Amino acid sequence: MQPRLFPNGLTIVKASPTAEAGNTARVAQLLVEEPSIGEFLKGIPARGKTTLLRTTQRWIAAGKELLAIEQRRNELAAKEKTAPVTRATVAAARSQWFRVVSAVLSNLELSDAPIEAIEMIRGPVLKASERAGKRYGGGPAGEAPRPEAPGAPAADGNEDEGEGTRAAQAASS
Repeated sequence: MQPRLFPNGLTIVKASPTAEAGNTARVAQLLVEEPSIGEFLKGIPARGKTTLLRTTQRWIAAGKELLAIEQRRNELAAKEKTAPVTRATVAAARSQWFRVVSAVLSNLELSDAPIEAIEMIRGPVLKASERAGKRYGGGPAGEAPRPEAPGAPAADGNEDEGEGTRAAQAASS
């Protein structure tokens, strides 16, 4: 019976949501085409005072829901890709990034984890934040961007890069 329901064995647990939904549709069709499988599953008790047939039916229903969710996600992704990027959406994304970085760094400060584990998270977060700060004229990790004083060196001491950042800030204002 297992080869009929799960021809690829337990690899189904690694399947994408779309593949999982397709597998449940295949099993639903199998139950229609071969009623003896449904009768067999009906005779097997399962956890929670139910049968394996009822568990399979719930799994099939969940697969249908999963497919609907995946289709909706794909529709939203397509809309997002075609939506125009505005200054407001960029500013909102930057603001959210600052909040996330601040929360991550604050939680790392409170963590009892080994210092090596903390640094494995903290280092890449700070590096990404610094790159974003250089690219978009932001401040240190976890802080909102601050306007730099004219003629002041950049945070990393690189005057040329600081000038480019200030020029980019001025152009975006």
